[in-house]
Amino acid sequence: MSTERYTAIGVRPLVNGVGPATRLGGLPLHPQVLAGMTEATAHSVRMDRLQAAAGRRLAELLGVPAAYVTTGAAGGLALATAVAMAGDDPRLIDRLPDPSGMRHAACGMRSWWRWHTSIRTTTR
Repeated sequence: MSTERYTAIGVRPLVNGVGPATRLGGLPLHPQVLAGMTEATAHSVRMDRLQAAAGRRLAELLGVPAAYVTTGAAGGLALATAVAMAGDDPRLIDRLPDPSGMRHAACGMRSWWRWHTSIRTTTR
């Protein structure tokens, strides 16, 4: 894979010795995933309906009561924090990212330090 797109904007590629990590770009995508993404960009759908359908299908495949697709670990933590703040109150949900009048203190395990930005961004 060429690194020209990165070097053209002054970003130096690195060797990922960690494994799947959001902060390092996640995993390389399988060709079938890329093909599906390309196909999906040709059509418009309501995102709330797509999210609900994808969650139902994932839950079925995983044998769990519910599932939700996020952009990765950081996105999942930001979403979980937003849910803890706004709950299922549409007025509070619509007001995000403004946390005024909502619970907006968070705590986590020390080992999660690298994810604090995802949580802090949501609570401020």
